[in-house]
Amino acid sequence: MPSAELRDYAFQANGDALRQYAAEVLKKDPTRTAAADSLELTAFLADCDLPGAEAKMETLKFKYQDNEKIQSIISTSNLVKAHLDFAFGRFTQLEETINEELAAFNKKVSTLEATDILQLFRLKAQKHMFLNEYVELFELADSAAKFKEVGNKDQTFYLSNSIAAMVFAANGEHRKALELANKNIKIAELNGYKGVMAPFDSLFIQAISKTAMAAPIEALKAFEILRSESSKYSQWPWHLMADGNFARDLAINNKLSEALTIIREERELISNLQLQNDLSFFPDSSELFIRYLIKDIERIETLVNRLPNTILVQQIRALKEEWGGKDMLEWIKNLPDVTAREKIYKLFAYSDYYADRESVAVDYMRQALVLVEETGSIEFLLRQHKIFDIIVKAANDLKTPFMEDMVRRITDRVKQNTENNRGELPTPLTTRELEVIRHLATGKPISSIAASLHVSMNTMKTHLRNIYKKLEVDGREKAVEKGRELFLI
Repeated sequence: MPSAELRDYAFQANGDALRQYAAEVLKKDPTRTAAADSLELTAFLADCDLPGAEAKMETLKFKYQDNEKIQSIISTSNLVKAHLDFAFGRFTQLEETINEELAAFNKKVSTLEATDILQLFRLKAQKHMFLNEYVELFELADSAAKFKEVGNKDQTFYLSNSIAAMVFAANGEHRKALELANKNIKIAELNGYKGVMAPFDSLFIQAISKTAMAAPIEALKAFEILRSESSKYSQWPWHLMADGNFARDLAINNKLSEALTIIREERELISNLQLQNDLSFFPDSSELFIRYLIKDIERIETLVNRLPNTILVQQIRALKEEWGGKDMLEWIKNLPDVTAREKIYKLFAYSDYYADRESVAVDYMRQALVLVEETGSIEFLLRQHKIFDIIVKAANDLKTPFMEDMVRRITDRVKQNTENNRGELPTPLTTRELEVIRHLATGKPISSIAASLHVSMNTMKTHLRNIYKKLEVDGREKAVEKGRELFLI
């Protein structure tokens, strides 16, 4: 049977067909144990039996330890291990595994073919996307491009499209990213690609592009498909990414306790997985976004210090400095502005900085709005409530149908925000007020808490009045109860 047909079985999650072929190989030639073992290992991966695949790799390592290195076993194990490393968020190991096999391929000793190498590139690209390593993503895309026309055309086209869609999304070109992601989802559907080869990355790009283009209902539908399908095949980073976006959507709509409940359930899921994993990055990132919304400085500090230096982490570090009164002009000047996404963010930052100098702020905003129209980054614009007046003035200056639509959308968003403010999200507690409410939960007398915090009773009473007002409660017991609901305690 040609290798292309075997790869079809792998892409279609048909582990039974791979095992059957492995048995036929041994029946015809009992000496071809390495080939049969490689096929059986691939079958575990095709079935998304992650524990079985890890156990099989350990078995093969022991089985062939006294033999000369058998490259087919090494290469297949590296391909399978890369998929397992990704599934469990072991991103450092993923990088090492892929680099080892790419080096072997470049030396012409790897037994992997072009389609397999593109699988490795795709996994690495997904990791770069998660961690916002966009420079590395762009370089990888250039390296992967030469494999597009090699091997099975449907498969290589599919894998190449996956990487290209990620590049468009990283650039902030959401219209192009969405178009390519939609095509890729259709290719997967027509060819029956499932399991680890399902179009999870394209579903994610579809969802975030719909979010960026202010189509929340369609975006949430895509996230729901992503969450369901990735859970079915134990592809935990995608499941957690989808969950995290649901949590963020809830938080933005002032359903804070529901959002943080999702984060808690994610952590429970991670702790219940039986194999080594490093998936806490995902709930930590989502929680950081939520804690930013309520300005929980203490928790923000904890999360920022243990997360990699993603764009969200960089932005929140900068916001903390701004909250502390630092002049941010030099920081804005040093922001990158190569991609459309970076240019839009920088122009918005300038417009916000110069908000008290209307003509300057509007000039920056006009430049940003031109890029927003080109790329479809509508939702980012609609979240800039602090400078809605600047956006409206700039949009009115440009006088295009798109800008007229933006003004209408902004009006609708202001109305929505007003209604949401009647919801459960409290006015953010100060750092000292958070300390006080956490002390309240201990049951200590108020006088003892005041002494612990080195404040007078009058100051303590002021803090309590503010806390009760912000949480919309009428006493200590209900404040503690509300604090627990909002995960402030």
